[in-house]
Amino acid sequence: MDLADARPLNCGVSGKGESPMHYFSYGSNMSIRRMVKRVPSAKVVTVARLSGHILKYHKASKDGSGKCDVLETEQIEDTVYGVVFDIAEGEKTNLDRAEGLGYGYEAKTCPGNRRK
Repeated sequence: MDLADARPLNCGVSGKGESPMHYFSYGSNMSIRRMVKRVPSAKVVTVARLSGHILKYHKASKDGSGKCDVLETEQIEDTVYGVVFDIAEGEKTNLDRAEGLGYGYEAKTCPGNRRK
């Protein structure tokens, strides 16, 4: 898929999705192999873009490697590309634990806007 075909997303506040749920992934979580290891139910839905956000490598892991996060800028031209997966809502806790939810990361609900 060409990035020009990526679907736009608008990111909102934290919330709970329905099962199965869409999960917008960025950085190393765009790897299908990595996601399926953490969340066996993961299935690719589409490539997507999140406007008004940037990808910033401003965190350090316990192993000293750099980690990234998506930060809201409110500048519509700022865009983060990622992959949307369908995952079982019950498996999201596996991903949250692996990613360190609550330790520098927070969950957000991003309602999708589908292009025709």
